[in-house]
Amino acid sequence: MSRDDSEFAAYLAARWPLLVRTLVLLDVPERTAHRVAEDALSRVYPDFPRLSREEDVDVAVYRELFDARDRHVRQEGSGEADDGADDGADGADDGADDGAAPPPVAPEWLAEPQERLEQLRAALDTMSPEEREIVVLQHVAELSDDQVADVLGTQVGMRPLLAAPDVRLALEAIPVDALHAGEVAEAARVRRRRLWTRTGGVVLTLVLVVLAATWVADRLDSVGDVEAVDNPLPVAW
Repeated sequence: MSRDDSEFAAYLAARWPLLVRTLVLLDVPERTAHRVAEDALSRVYPDFPRLSREEDVDVAVYRELFDARDRHVRQEGSGEADDGADDGADGADDGADDGAAPPPVAPEWLAEPQERLEQLRAALDTMSPEEREIVVLQHVAELSDDQVADVLGTQVGMRPLLAAPDVRLALEAIPVDALHAGEVAEAARVRRRRLWTRTGGVVLTLVLVVLAATWVADRLDSVGDVEAVDNPLPVAW
């Protein structure tokens, strides 16, 4: 029986842009922010029906979002992250510097949002990482103080950074690619298959170890006790 994802699809449509923009304003590059946000959603997706009934979905999703961001930072620090897309972008930038056309001018309608975004980034850059997380969750993710406290596990008592209309206007300057519920569901299935494969490999290894230990024990039992006998020859053994 197929699952009804209409509620998840509605949540995704409403929250996906804010998830990506939250990461971008926490200094995650835009393309990476898309991947990290999708990873977080794919981990929440299997349990989403229960979460929507029994828990605060936003708190659960943003906790997973921060966990996904932290995983990415650790992988990047250990050299495990896939930087191929970034390398390709760097190559494209190099080509542009070698005589290609200059970057396109932002359309006039985007000039004011871009200016607001620069002001917002400048204000965020004056804050500590902890303060920045609180403010972004309050004014970009639009979470309540109680929700922010639950996501971060900390007390919240900061004043608003900017008027809400200014923040909303600034967010228009951060582009967000579309994401569909089916893509998240497929990412969750791929992750589950990988987990099953990894778990199956561990179980198989344990079974082989147990079988090998049992075989060795049986062989030792079949040898029996060694008894001393007299030497029939007048020389040492």
